[in-house]
Amino acid sequence: WKDFTTNQTNGVTTTVGIGNNLNSTAKNYLKMLAGAYDGEAYFVKDNAAELTATLAQKEVVKGNVFDLIKSDSDVTIDSITIDGIKYTNSLSNVTIDGKGNFTIDFATGEYSYTVKKNEFDIDSKQSFGVKVSDTLNNELEFDVDMHIFTFNPSLIGDADDNEIIYNPTAVIDGGDGYDTLILLSDQEIDFSNEILDVATIANIEVIDMDNDAANSITNLTLDDVLNMTDENNTLLITGDNQDTLNVDTSGWNLVSNSSNNGVIENVYTNGVDSITLRVDDQIISTGL
Repeated sequence: WKDFTTNQTNGVTTTVGIGNNLNSTAKNYLKMLAGAYDGEAYFVKDNAAELTATLAQKEVVKGNVFDLIKSDSDVTIDSITIDGIKYTNSLSNVTIDGKGNFTIDFATGEYSYTVKKNEFDIDSKQSFGVKVSDTLNNELEFDVDMHIFTFNPSLIGDADDNEIIYNPTAVIDGGDGYDTLILLSDQEIDFSNEILDVATIANIEVIDMDNDAANSITNLTLDDVLNMTDENNTLLITGDNQDTLNVDTSGWNLVSNSSNNGVIENVYTNGVDSITLRVDDQIISTGL
């Protein structure tokens, strides 16, 4: 049963009500139990095939392109780009990176991305490009990001370049490749928090706070940087002027400091190891 539910739900805490005679009290109780662990409750009768289909339920990410645009005139969608392919008309059931089904209505701007819960092993970000224009002949191109949450307690990357959404309760390992840990709006990481075991963040090359919202990283030590990066010992932190970073350099000596293309690069040594901490110069930084 454990293997069955794990395979079908990707490790999400799950309660299942089976039978024809479940009353509202029983269903609400199962929902409460699942909700206590950010999980889900499912209800089926007594058919194994129905149970499998129910546990393989889909998640839908929805939005409207026009909600992302400010214009004084009418705006139309000229094209969207998915996996390098440009489309100039409304779409239905197109995969992104071979996963899910993406649909968009060019007239209304409404889009949806439907995925099975077992299609993703880690919290992920899928994107599509948009080109719009208005009646004043203004044009704009931008990307729309869609976040898929697996609630997987282990967010393990592979040999590719992975983008992993930060989850403070998860074991995070970017694996090989150039891997990015993404903070969503208003998220923060406090490395002095006893609940956060820094050893659970590994093989990360970038922490991305660039999301047009205020994020913070506090009490980051250079030992933390050494532990969370791969053998290159280099970490890039990106963000904007709404974001803050606090670094404790105790026990380390600054070897060099330089600025290039909007990034401040700091090289430190503790006499045994060297690390490179690169920080977007828009971020409000202290301690460096």
